Amino acid sequence: MLVIKTWCLPEMKEEQLQKLFQTILANVMNIPQLRVESERDMLCLFPSDMMKYGLGQEILVEVTGFPGSLELSWRTTLSSNLRGILHRFLPKARIILFVNGVEMIL
Repeated sequence: MLVIKTWCLPEMKEEQLQKLFQTILANVMNIPQLRVESERDMLCLFPSDMMKYGLGQEILVEVTGFPGSLELSWRTTLSSNLRGILHRFLPKARIILFVNGVEMIL
């Protein structure tokens, strides 16, 4: 199962988080190689941080659970797409991605 964890988000209202979730889900579903046909095929988490200082300045995204045969190019495509999505929601944030343990700062 594909798991996307987005850490260090600033305080956001529930409807903003739902919109972010729906945007991520729609993007993931548009990459057939990921085999995500509905929200039941993916886990998208927005863990809270215990410290408020600096939230929203740097966003950490961890993506795990890719299908075993997925080529690096599709992982890079997803990473680039996630960066674009997060920049639309948080244009001043620095986005750091860890994709199955490989760091990608885009």
